[in-house]
Amino acid sequence: MKKYLVLVLTIMVLSSLFAQGNKEIESNTISDYNYEVSIDNMTCSLCDVAVEKQLGTHDWIQAVDGDHTTGLALIQIDNPLDKAEMEKIINAELDKIDYKFVELRELTNG
Repeated sequence: MKKYLVLVLTIMVLSSLFAQGNKEIESNTISDYNYEVSIDNMTCSLCDVAVEKQLGTHDWIQAVDGDHTTGLALIQIDNPLDKAEMEKIINAELDKIDYKFVELRELTNG
C-alpha cells in the first residue's frame, strides 16, 4: 500500500512540475496589464500557476501573470466590469483554490 501511495504522490509532484515547466510564454509586457490583484498565501511557483489557471477561466480576463514573490497577479482586461463586481468574482475564484484576495488595483500606463 505504501508503494502505491509513494507512486501516486510522485506522479502528482512530477505532473505539477511538468505543467509549470510547459507554461506558455506570453508576449505580454508589463504595460499590457491594466489591473493588479494582491493575493495572500502565495508561497511558490506552483501557486503562480494555480492562480493563473483559476483566474484565466473567465472570458473577460485576457491574460494573467502570477508572482508569488510579490504576492501579486497582473491581469489584462479589455472590457472591465464594474470594479466591485470584478472584486467579488476574483475573491470567489481565489477562495476556490484557498488563496485570500486582498485588493484589486487599476494600473495606470504612463
